[in-house]
Amino acid sequence: MRDQLQRGFVLITAGVWAAAMLGMLGLAVDVGRLYIVKSELQTFADSAALAAALELDGSAEGLERARNAVATNANRWNFATAVINGAQTEFSTSPTGPWQSNPIPATSHRFARVSVSASVRLLFLPVVGAGSSGTVRAVAAAGQVNKTSFSEGTFPFSPFAHDASDANFGFVPGYHYTLRWAA
Repeated sequence: MRDQLQRGFVLITAGVWAAAMLGMLGLAVDVGRLYIVKSELQTFADSAALAAALELDGSAEGLERARNAVATNANRWNFATAVINGAQTEFSTSPTGPWQSNPIPATSHRFARVSVSASVRLLFLPVVGAGSSGTVRAVAAAGQVNKTSFSEGTFPFSPFAHDASDANFGFVPGYHYTLRWAA
């Protein structure tokens, strides 16, 4: 016969084991889901910031077009089933800020920053004492910058002006030119 002190040991061990498994399942599923949502929100922020920066022209109308570009961005979250609402769009004259939602005057603002966040319902982590939701944030900035050098590899595909005094720089309109990388 079993000793009275040993009765229920398997039940207690199984309970501790089940709680540990739920915690590991929560880490795997919920943290993985938070990571996916972060990726989706970052994709939205990146594309929205680029779209907003393309609309900036130094006018109040350009700022409005930039805001509309962010509002009409087609990217979604939660596996492309949920619309992203509440994106904040800010503008600046430099890539480091200061950032303003409604800059007055609108001239010289060539940089746009988009911030977005979403609350994600957690499925398994609340069982082990975590909160019932997690907040995920993403921020992206984009701007218009004059290119003064071509160190990224595009230079070989940019033809030199052979004749600066000619309106077409020595090229014949309608003629097909082959651009080649020097071997």
